[in-house]
Amino acid sequence: MKLHELITTHKWPEIKDRLFELYPEQKRNAKKHKRLLKNLKVMQPRNSLLTIILQHITNSDGEEYDSVLGMAGEIFNISTVDWDEWLGMDIMPYLAYTEIDILCHCLWEMTWWGFTEKKRDKQLIKLEAS
Repeated sequence: MKLHELITTHKWPEIKDRLFELYPEQKRNAKKHKRLLKNLKVMQPRNSLLTIILQHITNSDGEEYDSVLGMAGEIFNISTVDWDEWLGMDIMPYLAYTEIDILCHCLWEMTWWGFTEKKRDKQLIKLEAS
């Protein structure tokens, strides 16, 4: 299954309920998430060699979190990948994650740098300049 299929299969009410359960601080960005989903549903997916993988991590402090990465032989941080490519990525099947959980973790990772690709690109330019 590709990310675009998950996005077009599930509706905002079920996504937001789980998104805010997993990431309560994102409630303040509800309108931005809803707008993003609307835009992603109509965006044309671009084929990608990357596969989305999720990993449950426990760090040295005992803090647990879920990480979304891309895999194509090696493992990559994909938070900076163009969104049309995200949409065309296959998702590694998981028994431990529901489709909604996978979608919510992907949305959180996609928006790490901002809720538009333009905002993401500005943030990355600032980071590179520092």
